[in-house]
Amino acid sequence: FCSSDLAIAALIGSALRLQKVAPRVAQQCECFWLYNPLAINVSSRGNAESLVAFFVIASLERLLRSHVLASAACLGFAAHLKPYAIIYVPAYLAAMDGSLRGAGGSPLERCGRACRFITIFATTYFSLALACFAWCGEVYAQQALMYHVTRADIRHNFSAHFYPLYLAADGSTKQNLLARLAFAPQVLLLLLSAVILGKELPVCMFVQTYIFVTFNKVCTAQYFVWYQVLLPLVLPASLTMERWRQATALVVTWTLALATWLSAAYCIEFQGQVYFLQLWLASLLFFGANVGMLVMVLMWYKALCANKQAEFCFKD
Repeated sequence: FCSSDLAIAALIGSALRLQKVAPRVAQQCECFWLYNPLAINVSSRGNAESLVAFFVIASLERLLRSHVLASAACLGFAAHLKPYAIIYVPAYLAAMDGSLRGAGGSPLERCGRACRFITIFATTYFSLALACFAWCGEVYAQQALMYHVTRADIRHNFSAHFYPLYLAADGSTKQNLLARLAFAPQVLLLLLSAVILGKELPVCMFVQTYIFVTFNKVCTAQYFVWYQVLLPLVLPASLTMERWRQATALVVTWTLALATWLSAAYCIEFQGQVYFLQLWLASLLFFGANVGMLVMVLMWYKALCANKQAEFCFKD
C-alpha cells in the first residue's frame, strides 16, 4: 500500500505536466501527497485505500493522454475494489465530449468513443465481479455489492446520518428507508456536478468525491483519502488566486470542527459517557464545515473562469 502511494505521486506529476503545469509546481504537488500524514497513516496501518486511489489516478492520467481504453480498464478495476469510483463515469463521458486532447471529431466519433469507454469499463468491472462470485459465491454478492446499498451503520462516525440511523436501530423498515433516502442528495448533486463541471475533469472528480464523502451515510477518516488524492491536481489553479486568508480560515474551521467531533467521540469511547447527541451536533458542525469548503472551492473556480486566469471553466 505504501508502494501505491509512491506510484500515485508519479502519476500526479505526470497528470500535472500534461496540463502544462510548471515542473517545480508539479513536484510540490507530488510532495503534498507523499507527505500527507493521513495517507501515510492509512497506508502504513494496512488499509487498501491507496490501491484504489492508484487506479483512480491512473485512469485519469490515461484519459488525459487520450488512452480511452486503458483509462476505462483502470476505472473498472477501481470500481471493483471500491464501488464509489462508479460516480466518475458521467464526468468522464462529459470530458470525452470535447474538453480533452484529441476528443474532438464529429458527433458520431464522440459517441463511438463514449461507447468504447463504457464497454471496456463494464467488461472489466463485471469480469472481475463474476470471477469473484464464482470463487466466493453468494457471500461476495452480499458483502461486496448489496451491503453498500442496504448498509445502515449505527456506530458513531463523521456522517450526519449516523444518529437518525442509531435511533432507528431496531431492524424496522424505518431504518431501511432512512438508509436509502440518504442516497437522494448524493445522486442529485453528483449528476449536477458532472453536467456543470464535466468539461474540467480533475476539478469535477475532486468536487464529486468531496460531495460523495460529505453526504454519505457513513464516513470514516479513511474516506478523506478519496478526495485528498485528487487535491494536488486542483491546487495549481487554486494557487493562482490570492485567496490565502480565505483558505487558511477554511482549513482552521475544518480542523476545529474535526477536533470538536473527536473530543465528543473521546468521551464516548474512552470515558464511557453518553454523548451521542453532542456527537451528532459535532457531526452537523463538521458537515457544515465541509459544505463551506466545497462552496468556496466552487466560487474560486468560477472566479478563475471569469478572470481568465486559468483554463478551468464552468459550462454555461
